[in-house]
Amino acid sequence: MDSPKLAALDWNGTTLNDRNSAWRGIKAIFNHYQIQAPQADNFFDSSQPDYLPVYHQHGIPKHASKDDLNKIWQRHYGDYTSDGQLREGVIELLEFLKNLGIKTAIISAEFGPVLEKRLNQLELRELLDLAWGDCLDKSLALAKAANELGIPAAKVIYVDDNYHGLIQAKATKVITVGFTGGWQSPSKISQANPDFLASNFYEVRQVVETLRNLQEQGAT
Repeated sequence: MDSPKLAALDWNGTTLNDRNSAWRGIKAIFNHYQIQAPQADNFFDSSQPDYLPVYHQHGIPKHASKDDLNKIWQRHYGDYTSDGQLREGVIELLEFLKNLGIKTAIISAEFGPVLEKRLNQLELRELLDLAWGDCLDKSLALAKAANELGIPAAKVIYVDDNYHGLIQAKATKVITVGFTGGWQSPSKISQANPDFLASNFYEVRQVVETLRNLQEQGAT
């Protein structure tokens, strides 16, 4: 594997520790439609970037649109002042990558304007070369990001806490890191067979260092 030139991170559940906030928004959606909410672990393990079909599978009426669900979600999700915080080590990782000249990006299914607002709120935007929301297909988004920055897919590393997001990323031939400390269970993440597993962002940094060391050893 090559040393990365672009590090792309998923947002909700990965970069942002927001499982409690997310579940509050999810339960509000089910309550709005008077549908019994599933167990949290079951719902999160079934989640995917293109989230609307998941809600339909769990009983939300087919006439409910993404805009409908987003409005409910945003009203109940919160503003990050309580239980929605950046993961420990995120800032340090991004600064480390910047110092190495590695480009950085957020590739998220989050509603675009909301993502931009929250990145600025958390003073994270200046550490990112790209920040894209509304990315329901991570394979397309990663390919576009790599092309825009002029970086081969083989030199892109992508971190995600979602099985489907990782499967999509693998189709683009990027280096994948399954984040096991997020929304989905470690067993679900392992099923995607990512190139690496990491339970925190210090371990993500170790993956980057390992790849750089392997390339340096290969060059000697």
